[in-house]
Amino acid sequence: MKKHMEFELQPTLQGKLIEIRPLTPQDFEALFRAASDPLIWEQHPDSDRYRPEVFQKFFDGAIESGARLPLLSASRAGSSAAQDIAI
Repeated sequence: MKKHMEFELQPTLQGKLIEIRPLTPQDFEALFRAASDPLIWEQHPDSDRYRPEVFQKFFDGAIESGARLPLLSASRAGSSAAQDIAI
């Protein structure tokens, strides 16, 4: 019989330099500051994601998905996600 391994999609991991935890609505400002440079999105299919209303739509979808994790440090912010995981 094959055993299924539990996989936590929303872990909290904290080290000396970085924290990874579930995304919350309070993370919007820090992540938008990191994403508001048009050059970041220049070659991305959603090249206008630096605009507040476009980023808000992306952010709302990230909250809904439950699979996006912000990466936070004292001076940086970003995010990552798990895609199409079949459990």
